Amino acid sequence: MPMGIDHLYSHMHEKYFVPSLLMKAIETIPISRAAQHVLGYFMNYHNQKAEYWEDIARDQIKKSLRRYMYQKLGIAR
Repeated sequence: MPMGIDHLYSHMHEKYFVPSLLMKAIETIPISRAAQHVLGYFMNYHNQKAEYWEDIARDQIKKSLRRYMYQKLGIAR
C-alpha cells in the first residue's frame, strides 16, 4: 500500500523515519558512496559513531530525505 500524504506528514511531525522511507528517498535522490557507507554503518551499529565522513553523510542523508518528502508532498522548493 503506498504511503498517503497524511502518513508522510505524521512521520515529519513525529520526526520518525523508518528505514524503508529512507531507502526510497536515497533511491530517488541519491547520496554519495561515502554517505552510503556511513548509512550502512549507522544501520548496523546504532549507538556507535562512524568517525569518518559522518557529518558529510548526515547532511547528504537529511537533504535526500527532505527533498524526497517535499517531492512526495508536492511542496515546491
